[in-house]
Amino acid sequence: MSKGYPDFFGYSIFPNYGNFQLTDSGAVIIPADSWGTIFNISAKGKIYSGYVGIQDLGLADTATIIARLTVDGDVMFSRSLDDLLNHGFVGDLDIPFSLTYYSKVNNFFVVTFPLDITFANSYKLEYFTDASAQIFVHGYLNWSRVL
Repeated sequence: MSKGYPDFFGYSIFPNYGNFQLTDSGAVIIPADSWGTIFNISAKGKIYSGYVGIQDLGLADTATIIARLTVDGDVMFSRSLDDLLNHGFVGDLDIPFSLTYYSKVNNFFVVTFPLDITFANSYKLEYFTDASAQIFVHGYLNWSRVL
């Protein structure tokens, strides 16, 4: 006797996710007053976990750094790192990403992805820095592709 949803049409309505695939963006330096992309996936899949480390290379503690997450062509989340800190989006929360480490002394931030996110076509994570400094961004992302 089988358990679960019956397969009336020869296929399941539930997606079958594959094995973890580790995406390493390497290191990206984003010039002052511009956007840079750290992850850009064109597939159908699911994000399981990951992190991004951001360091302000201009050593200007007044720099504004914005993170923008676009899923399937729609902006899902867009916030400055200062907003994440000031509004308490720190630690493991049920939001697309949260600030888990910050140091204004060293101008270093770590953003993690505690929420599993599925996407049908694309997943894109970008960062922006204002005119006061360039930033160094690096990160890892664990995700699987729908088979």
